[in-house]
Amino acid sequence: NLFLTDASTYSGSPAGNLVYSLGSTETFNSGTTVNSLSNPNLKWEQTDQTDIGLDLTMFNNSVTFGIDWYKRKSSGLLVDVPLPTSIGIGGVGGIGSSIVTNAADAQNTGVEISIGYRSTPGKVFNYSVNVNGAVNKNNVLSLGSQFQAPIRDGAFNNLSPITYTAKGSPIGSFYGYNVDHVAKDQAEIDALNAKAPGGVYQDGLKPGDFIFKDLDGDKQLTDADQKVLGNPMPKFIYGFNANMSYKNFDLNMVISGVSGLKLVNTTRFFTQSASTGANSTTAILNRWKNTGDVAALPRAGQDVTSGGNLRPSDFFVEDGSFMRLRNLTLGYTIPAAKIGMLTHNVLSSVRFYIAAENLLTITKYQGFDPEVSTLDAGNGSAFIFRRGMDNFQLPQPRVFMAGIQVGF
Repeated sequence: NLFLTDASTYSGSPAGNLVYSLGSTETFNSGTTVNSLSNPNLKWEQTDQTDIGLDLTMFNNSVTFGIDWYKRKSSGLLVDVPLPTSIGIGGVGGIGSSIVTNAADAQNTGVEISIGYRSTPGKVFNYSVNVNGAVNKNNVLSLGSQFQAPIRDGAFNNLSPITYTAKGSPIGSFYGYNVDHVAKDQAEIDALNAKAPGGVYQDGLKPGDFIFKDLDGDKQLTDADQKVLGNPMPKFIYGFNANMSYKNFDLNMVISGVSGLKLVNTTRFFTQSASTGANSTTAILNRWKNTGDVAALPRAGQDVTSGGNLRPSDFFVEDGSFMRLRNLTLGYTIPAAKIGMLTHNVLSSVRFYIAAENLLTITKYQGFDPEVSTLDAGNGSAFIFRRGMDNFQLPQPRVFMAGIQVGF
């Protein structure tokens, strides 16, 4: 692809509009800056996969069973790795600093199972049921030879990155601090400072701010108190499909869901943070207001930087598990003999139906829709570092339908 193996430069928009101030007179001169680094060592990704499966059909085809175990190792994953702006590359013209490289080796291991049953045809009441489920474990095996430090990404709303990719953890894991509670008064802060080395437990801490947990036990909050907060890859995926018919009535139901994953609800930056000047939800009514308040959310007028209450933490990370009734359809077919008589055999079948899509979703997730894709995927190469981030993604609509199917 363009600029993956060649460096790119930027001279302003329109060209020549990028200027530098040089000399004692500080005269402005047109110039050009390097916007991306070349990577002549790029190579194709490689995938090695082992599958062991078994499919069975029993009892006159009424029962089906399938199981598949897989182990998939992907080597040299092509990803857009963010670079620090201190190296002097990018950051001009709204273009970030990054390089596409074969940065990681990862492995997926899992099992998929499906079980189905179909009743004996010809009865007044007939039905078929299929249940399927899958478990998967993702693990980063290596970050290659170029990037030994964890890859940080997933920044939003000018805050610090919240995703973390390192050997031994799933790709794009969420990483940050644990919220303990909201400081109710200055006396509580003074008690923490009295035990802290240097007399400061948490920089900038004021009454009404989040107190974050000291995980390493050194009596103060440092970078070492961050941890992996979960990841957006489901541990378990499941589905259920049922078809039933009684005389001329038919019913179809499709249910699916996921569990064992986390999502970053970036919408809470606006809806539950009294710091942006934007509209909030009613949750903001439970913010800290006066000395002694035991509150769920920090005070108004708080520090909106990544060093304050809005630093990467489990405040933004939520359980993303859900179960969704994707489709429910009820139909009625007019008996063939009757429709033939009524239409003088012009029509062979007439079926009326009503249906609903996304009729019901069961979840603890507080955002609009737990089935999120990604945050600002850009050119797509950084998707694996940003999946599971909900930045006001529009929810899937609930749809109701009615129709007639006619056969000639």
